[in-house]
Amino acid sequence: MRRARVGLNAHLLSYETSYRKAGVSRYIERLLEWLPQVDPFCDYIAFLSPGHTAPAGWEGWRSLWRTAWPPARVAWEFLGLPWQSRRAGVALLHAPVNVIPPWAPCPTVVTIHDLSPFLFPELYRPSRRLYQQTQLRRSARQAVHIIADSEATRQDVIRILGAPPERVTAIPLGVEETLHPIADPSALAAFRQRQGLERPYILFVGTLEPRKNLSLLLEAFALLKARHRVPHMLVLVGGKGWYYEALFERASHLGLGQAVRFAGYAADGDLPYWYSAAEIFVYPSRYEGFGLPPLEAMACGTPVIASRASSLPEAVGEAGLLVDPDDPQALAEAMAALLEDAALRETLRRAGLERAAQLTWRRTAQRTAAVYHHILQGNDASESENPG
Repeated sequence: MRRARVGLNAHLLSYETSYRKAGVSRYIERLLEWLPQVDPFCDYIAFLSPGHTAPAGWEGWRSLWRTAWPPARVAWEFLGLPWQSRRAGVALLHAPVNVIPPWAPCPTVVTIHDLSPFLFPELYRPSRRLYQQTQLRRSARQAVHIIADSEATRQDVIRILGAPPERVTAIPLGVEETLHPIADPSALAAFRQRQGLERPYILFVGTLEPRKNLSLLLEAFALLKARHRVPHMLVLVGGKGWYYEALFERASHLGLGQAVRFAGYAADGDLPYWYSAAEIFVYPSRYEGFGLPPLEAMACGTPVIASRASSLPEAVGEAGLLVDPDDPQALAEAMAALLEDAALRETLRRAGLERAAQLTWRRTAQRTAAVYHHILQGNDASESENPG
């Protein structure tokens, strides 16, 4: 039986302690971890940046180009990646972050995580917006198949990019196995002391960027403090993305002072503690391709409030409270209701744990491998069995 060789562009894999390690980097990392485990029918090749090492189950091809600088990475993706794919004898190439090369020696699959450059163009710097819009359109047209993180994103890809529905598959993301409730009171107390958390807190986790709608969260928190006199802090955990400077000015203008803490990027090992020590988790984003942080909070037993925008209702299901992303008063009242109702918090905690258990990275990898095999069989590129 001839085994097909499947290549994955892993150049956006990052081990930095910054926002670059979140989101798409985590997606790549989990595919690298799980694909060889769930699919024994293909040989997997990872195309890596200099200094990165292929994980178990992967053959690693490192670039000679230093692609940490975005223009260099784009040049490598357009020129070096097709060349390396041909040399490696790849039968199928997966571009896991929105863009495929203009030409490739084999069929290509692209994962489109969201279409925010089209839906919220004002949130992007002009050069980044132009690049994303033109390359997303081209990639959707040229790829043999498109993976979307959610049904909401799948519908956006069909509607905005004109992709045929049969060529777009929604595959939800998963929750890290390391994310679970920290039940040891002494461990949580030690974490609180180490972080200087003397008061109960409301938590947000995510990159500080405009579409996360954090200005509205700050306004809602100010309303909560003024109307309900809660003792809680608001803690925003996440690396600085772009256009984040206005958040600090907004917090100051609202007179929140020490009641708001920008905690910066959190190492993976600390995330279960941030989630578990929080009283509630709030995620008011205007648009998400999937929305992992609410699911991560639920996996740690933290009650969730999220906006009812884009894919977030899919991620949260019936296990959290959903609010209008344009209504700070509604968000403030939802936070007050949840903080004041211990029974509701317990109900959402249990529902959240059940919801998070349904979405795993193993399942994401299984469904991704099924897409590979469907394409490979259709193109006579492999005699492999479909791993299902």
